[in-house]
Amino acid sequence: PRRVFREKFHLDRTYYSFDAVGHHVVVLDPFEIGWEGKAFRGWIGEQQQEWIKADLAGVPASTPVLIVCHMPFFSTYRQFTRGALEPMSNRYIVENNLAVLKLFARHKVVAILSGHLHVNEFIQVNGITHICGGAICFFRDLLFKYCAS
Repeated sequence: PRRVFREKFHLDRTYYSFDAVGHHVVVLDPFEIGWEGKAFRGWIGEQQQEWIKADLAGVPASTPVLIVCHMPFFSTYRQFTRGALEPMSNRYIVENNLAVLKLFARHKVVAILSGHLHVNEFIQVNGITHICGGAICFFRDLLFKYCAS
């Protein structure tokens, strides 16, 4: 239903950015559909990565950046539910998270907001706050309230 989403919100693609209250907000689409016979995997593809580079080229390094992505970049979900050594599946998390984060290296990423896991998590990794709000729609109202203040 990407087509329906794009039509409803008048978007050319399912990833985009905007500026609000001094922040640059980058919304990413982490789904690679039909990967190796599976329904999907968490992956930010080359085309989207090229778009990120082009988008960030116009953003001053001092501007705080928020990333919004349906799937989290980091999570402890599997370790808490299945044990300390249980790896995360690429159906739960963005598999190429480190490569994508390198694209933001010269920028001031303050938070990555996600959902997908239907659990609440608050993790800080290398100075970036990762918040999984259970479902990404949790953040819609939060962002609108934040931007309105």
